Amino acid sequence: MSKRAHLVMFSLALCLGIVACGGAPAEEQAAPEQAPEEQAAPDQAEEVQELDSDAILGIVEEACPIELSRATDIHVGVTTNGAREVTFGSEYGDFSYTVDVLTGEILARTEPEMTEEQIADDPVDRAFSACFSSLENYDGGASDIKVKVNGSQIEISFTWNGQSYDMVYDDTTGEVTQK
Repeated sequence: MSKRAHLVMFSLALCLGIVACGGAPAEEQAAPEQAPEEQAAPDQAEEVQELDSDAILGIVEEACPIELSRATDIHVGVTTNGAREVTFGSEYGDFSYTVDVLTGEILARTEPEMTEEQIADDPVDRAFSACFSSLENYDGGASDIKVKVNGSQIEISFTWNGQSYDMVYDDTTGEVTQK
């Protein structure tokens, strides 16, 4: 082997040795870099939880122009392609919402056309008004209020003036009865 070949082999071996030992000679070394923050291994990464049906319904209720208490045949579908579809009917037509199960973003919605008067017309508000108006000298101050909607029947329980009341408002007739 020629001297030149030996010199090339020596230089190559020296370079490989320097690389194996951590870099170039001291005069060529750059300042040590900050160690990057440790990243979790893929199997240790925090697992993102899908939103449950109650959370999905809460998101739809916030986005919907009517109260879900006015809805009929509410259906929350199974997760498909990272989204769940919520469908229901109402006196105004059918509603449909597609919600991302990880972010809660509404990806698609179908709502019937409604006027502002229809949106503002809440049967629970009508029930409160009718029940409280049926009390002689009612001037506010009801407490421990509980509402249960069962179709057109709206049950309102509350305490006022030291007395407990259990009333039922029929949204189809406008009648108030005490239980």
